[in-house]
Amino acid sequence: MLVKRLIGLREDWPDALRMVIATVLAATVSTLLHLPEMYWAVLSAVIVSRPGAGGSAKAGASRLIGTVFGSAVAMGVIVARAWHVPEIALLAVAMIPLSLFITAFEEFRTAPVAAVILLSSGSALVSPFHVALLRLAQITIGSLASTAVGLSVLPSRGHGRVFRMGAAIVTRIGAVLESAFDEPRDDARLDATHDDIRRSLRELGALVRTKAGSVSRAQGRIVRLLSRLQADSMFVARVVGSGVRRDSAKECAQAIHGVCRDLADGMLDAESSGLQQCREALEAASARFAEARRCAGAAAGASPALDALDFLLETLAKDLRDLIRVLQGPR
Repeated sequence: MLVKRLIGLREDWPDALRMVIATVLAATVSTLLHLPEMYWAVLSAVIVSRPGAGGSAKAGASRLIGTVFGSAVAMGVIVARAWHVPEIALLAVAMIPLSLFITAFEEFRTAPVAAVILLSSGSALVSPFHVALLRLAQITIGSLASTAVGLSVLPSRGHGRVFRMGAAIVTRIGAVLESAFDEPRDDARLDATHDDIRRSLRELGALVRTKAGSVSRAQGRIVRLLSRLQADSMFVARVVGSGVRRDSAKECAQAIHGVCRDLADGMLDAESSGLQQCREALEAASARFAEARRCAGAAAGASPALDALDFLLETLAKDLRDLIRVLQGPR
C-alpha cells in the first residue's frame, strides 16, 4: 500500500506544486489589493484546486454561484433583525431554501457556508452587503488563481490518475462481491462500501469529464464499465441477501474477486501480459460455473431466484471481459 502511494506521489507531484503556487498567488493578489483576511482567498484556492485546469474552473464557478446564492438568502433574512427576531430563528429560516437548493444541486454546497458567515457578522458597524462583496472578491481571487495556475504550470492530463483510480475501484468491487456471500453477513457494511464505491465512481467520472479533448474513448468506456460492474455487484448482494444461495455462485464470486485483483495490476501496467491471464482465468471460472449450473439445474429443477443470481454473475463476467478488451486496446 505504501509503495503504491509513493508511486502515485511520484507521478502526481505537479498537483501539489500547483496548489502551493495557487495559494501563494491568491495571498499575494489579496495583499496587493489590501483586502482584509486574505486567508479567505487562500482557502478558496485550496478548495478549488483540481488535477486539471478544467476541474479548477468548474469548481471555482460552483463555489462562486453557491456563495452568491447563500449571500442573497442571508441578506434577505438578516433584514428581520430589525424586528429583533432570535438568531436561532433566523438561522432556521435561512437554512430552508439553502437545504432545498443544495439537495437539488449538490455542487453548490458553499451556499450555506456563505449564509452562515454573513449571519455571524452581527456587528452594526459592518454592513452585511459589504461583507458579502468582500467574500465574493476573495473567493473570486482564489478561484481565478487556481484556474490560472492549472492552465500554466505543468498542465496535467490526469492519464495515470484515471487508471489508478479505476484499479482501486475494480479491486473494491471484487471484494464487496465476495463479501455478499459471507455468513453471517454485515448488510450495513456492504451498503456503506457500495456508497463509497459510487462516490469514487463520481470522482472518476468528474476527472474524465474535466480532461476535455485529452480524454480518450477507452477512458470514458472504463468509467461506464466500472459503473455497470458496481451496479451488477449490488444487485447480486440484494439477491443473495434475500436468502438465495448456491455453492457454485459463491465460488464464482471468489473467482471474480481474484480476477479483479489481477485486473487492477494490469490497469496500472499497460505493457503487462497479465491482462491476457485475467481473461483466461475469467473464462475458466465462467466454464466451471456454467457446468455447475447445468448439474444443479438437472438435479433440482428451475428456480426463478437462482436463475436471477446466475444471470447477474454471468453479466458481471461479461462486464469484466469487456473491460479487459478495452484495456488491451489503445489507451
